[in-house]
Amino acid sequence: MIRQAAWGFQLKHYFWIAATAAVTSIPVTGYAQQIPDDVGVAARVPDEYKPIGGRIGTVFVYPALTYDLTGTDNVVASDADRRGDAYVTLAPRVTLARNSQQSSHVVQLFNSNRFHFDSKDENFSEFGVLTRNRWGAVDSANITFEASAQREVDQRTGRNNVTLARSPVHHGRFDGELAYAFSAGRLSYRFGVHGRRVDFADAISRTGTVIDQDFRDYSQLGGNARLGYRVREGIDVIGQVDYDRFYYDLGPGEPGFPSGLAPDRNSYRVKGEVGLGFDISQRLYGVATIGYLTRKYRDQVPQLRDVSSLSYNINLLWNPTEYLTVRVNGLRDIQETASPLVAGDQFTRGTVAVDYVPTPALLFTASANAVHYNPVGVTTGNATEYGGSLLGRYRLNRRWSVTSRVSYNGRDTNSPIDSFDGIWVSMGIVLTL
Repeated sequence: MIRQAAWGFQLKHYFWIAATAAVTSIPVTGYAQQIPDDVGVAARVPDEYKPIGGRIGTVFVYPALTYDLTGTDNVVASDADRRGDAYVTLAPRVTLARNSQQSSHVVQLFNSNRFHFDSKDENFSEFGVLTRNRWGAVDSANITFEASAQREVDQRTGRNNVTLARSPVHHGRFDGELAYAFSAGRLSYRFGVHGRRVDFADAISRTGTVIDQDFRDYSQLGGNARLGYRVREGIDVIGQVDYDRFYYDLGPGEPGFPSGLAPDRNSYRVKGEVGLGFDISQRLYGVATIGYLTRKYRDQVPQLRDVSSLSYNINLLWNPTEYLTVRVNGLRDIQETASPLVAGDQFTRGTVAVDYVPTPALLFTASANAVHYNPVGVTTGNATEYGGSLLGRYRLNRRWSVTSRVSYNGRDTNSPIDSFDGIWVSMGIVLTL
C-alpha cells in the first residue's frame, strides 16, 4: 500500500516548516501528490535553528516577518514599456498549530505588501488565511480538510497579466477540499471533493478607463479518486481520475460579457493517469504519472477547440547525498486565462531545482523552469516562458536569517507588449519568533 506520508498527510513536522516557508495555494484541480515536509535538505530545520514560538494552551504559535529589497530592469515585464525600478516587500505571517498522533490542525494568516520607489501604481497587497486539518492517525483511515481564502494579484510576469492595466489586477480566491483515505493490505484508497471560487476586481487602464473583468469570474467543482498498490517496499503502482466542471458567471448575450467573438466557456474536464509512487526512505519521494486529458466545451459558433491530449504529472524529490536534494516537477494541463476570446491555456511546464546545504546554517538553491502555452480558443497566440534563479540563505540563529536571490525571467510571444525578459536581484531578512 502507499504510505499515507507519500499521499501528503504527513504533518508531523509541518508546524516547524510552515513558520519558515512561503505560503502556497491549495490545489483544487485534482489532488496534487505531495512530498513529506521534512525530507528535502532545504526543508529540514536543525534543532538549534528551530523557531522558539509561543504557546496558548495546546496550540503552538509561530510569528514571522520577511523583509526584501528588490531591484529589476523591467518592472512591468514588457519589452514595449521597459523601465527599471526597486521595491520593498514586507510580509508578516502567523502560524498556529496543534498536533497529535490522532489529529493535526494548522492555521496560517499571511500578508504581503509591495512598495515601489518610482512606479507607485505597481504597489499592491496580498493577504489571506489557510487551514489544513487531519482527523485520524497518519497510518490508518483518516479524513482531511483543507481550505483557503485569499486576495491574490496577477503578477506582471504572469501569463494572465492585463498589460493595459495601470496597476496589477487583484482577485478573491476561495479553495476547499475534503478527502477520505484508508488502506487494506497492499491497497490504499483516497477519495476527495473540492471546489474553487474566483472573483476578479475591475482593472483601470493607464488612461483612467475601466477594463471590466467580471467575465473572468468563475466557480469550479470536482472530485478525484486514487488507488494504489504496493509492489515492493517504497514503490507503488497508482491510478487516479479527476473530474471538474467550470461555471462562468457571464456568458454570451449577458450584460457585462464582451461582445464580438467571445464564446461560452462553461465546460467539464476529465483526466486519468497511471504511474508510480515512491517513498524510499531518505532517498526518493513523490510520483510520476502519465495519462489522458480531455476538456469539452458546448457546441457553439465560434466553436472552442475541445482538448484531448496526453497529460502527465511529475513531482519527485531525490536526495543523492545527505547534503544535496534534486527536485523535478512537470505538469501538462489547462488553466483559465484573462482573455475573453480564449477559454484556457493548455500548458506544458517543467521545473528543476537543486538544493545544497554545506553546513546546517547555509543553503544554496539553483533552479530553472520553462512552460509553453497553447491557447484553447478562436485566436492564436502561443507563448513560452522561461527562467532561472540562484538563492542563498544563511541562518544567523533561531530568530534571524538573511537571504539573497538573483533571477532571470522571460516570455516569447508574437506581441512586443506581452514579450519580455528581465533580471531581478533581491536581498532580504527573515525574523522568526
